Amino acid sequence: MVTWEALSHAMDLTPQGVQERAMRTLIEVELAQLDREEIDLIERYNLLSAAELEQAMQSRSVPEHPTWEDLIHWEAIEDRRKALKAILRKEPGTNQ
Repeated sequence: MVTWEALSHAMDLTPQGVQERAMRTLIEVELAQLDREEIDLIERYNLLSAAELEQAMQSRSVPEHPTWEDLIHWEAIEDRRKALKAILRKEPGTNQ
């Protein structure tokens, strides 16, 4: 198993520097996955946000089922993205 120390030596960084880069990379990968999931929903409903989907449900321009599940998922995507971006903004050395 790779240790932080071995990886830090190979990358010429401190173990903390390697951990920070790893966490930043993990967050960026997760954000990219969330983008892909949101793009699927945007294409499926031709809408740009969970709020727009909720309005479409209220006006009955889309069926309630399975749209309700997609709305819950879309809101979760938006919440997770917001939380992850907030973490990136707090990290030193990031441009987010």
